Amino acid sequence: MIITLFFLSIIGGFLSGFLGIGGAVIMVPLMLTIPELLNVGNLPVKTIAGLSMVQAFFSAISGIIVHKKNSYVDFPTLLFIGIPMSIFSFAGSFISKYMNHLLILIIFGVMVLFSFFILLYNTIINYNNISIENFSDNNYINTKKVYPSL
Repeated sequence: MIITLFFLSIIGGFLSGFLGIGGAVIMVPLMLTIPELLNVGNLPVKTIAGLSMVQAFFSAISGIIVHKKNSYVDFPTLLFIGIPMSIFSFAGSFISKYMNHLLILIIFGVMVLFSFFILLYNTIINYNNISIENFSDNNYINTKKVYPSL
């Protein structure tokens, strides 16, 4: 089980840093399915939630170091978002102790689907605004470094 979780954390950690997400969207489904598929055991949902929170904490710290170095972190906004999130994350963690495992999974699934549809909608709406010129600014890939002739 530990080796499986180690390899899942490599995948989740990379995608978490690359996409700028806490990692729960990736790690929770992986931890729910992969160990059982490989016959190495299974983890209860509440254990996965706890592991995901710890993983998100460490991935956030390492990710913020790199993203700050790349000037992608706005500290006033970070404080405005981070303080309430940490307070209510504590509250949610406390309340989850008293909730049914299935309800936690349903809420997680609904949130993932909601996020998926919001991202899909934004992608479709903004698709017409993307051109090759957009790719040279820092919101995308710096193509001038990769392809100097552009």
